[in-house]
Amino acid sequence: LDIVQIHNATRAMIEDGAITDALADARRRGLVRLLGASVYGEDAAMAVIESGAYTALQVALNVLDQRMMRRVLPVAAAAGVAVVVRSAFLKGALTPKAQWLPEPLAPLRDAAIRARDQLAGGSWDRLPGAAMRFCLSVPGIASVLTGARTIHELDAALAAEDAGPLDAPMLASAAALALDDERLLNPSHWPAP
Repeated sequence: LDIVQIHNATRAMIEDGAITDALADARRRGLVRLLGASVYGEDAAMAVIESGAYTALQVALNVLDQRMMRRVLPVAAAAGVAVVVRSAFLKGALTPKAQWLPEPLAPLRDAAIRARDQLAGGSWDRLPGAAMRFCLSVPGIASVLTGARTIHELDAALAAEDAGPLDAPMLASAAALALDDERLLNPSHWPAP
């Protein structure tokens, strides 16, 4: 296998070492080329990097959730750990679907409207491309998962990649869009539909 990633790795899991040891053994035997871990939160991300056993780290990052950019991305780069981004569209909050977020998520909807206006010229249809381009613009990102379910979504992701990174003024504007509220940024905290 080219890469095996632990899903939802925690600091306790990494520090325990049992899973890491088993994966490292598979790598030594030539069954796995690279080891990775998908994490939620900075603490788990730092544990993965600090372990020295992983070459890839998957984190949530998007124009509204820039928390991993502060500490995790620089430390990962210094350690030679590739960062794979998921949640570029924040489970639809950075797409036209944001218009219909329920009232408890009104602050997230308002943030999506600000992102739409600042990065996509007020166009809901252009917001996903701008959100993808933001992720592709962040230094230290090796890959961005698109989660494409249709050919149209795949074509849109490829068009965003072709458009290239956001320019410096747009990136500065994007920095001001960051939120810090875990209840808004982690979909597991969102109310049930």
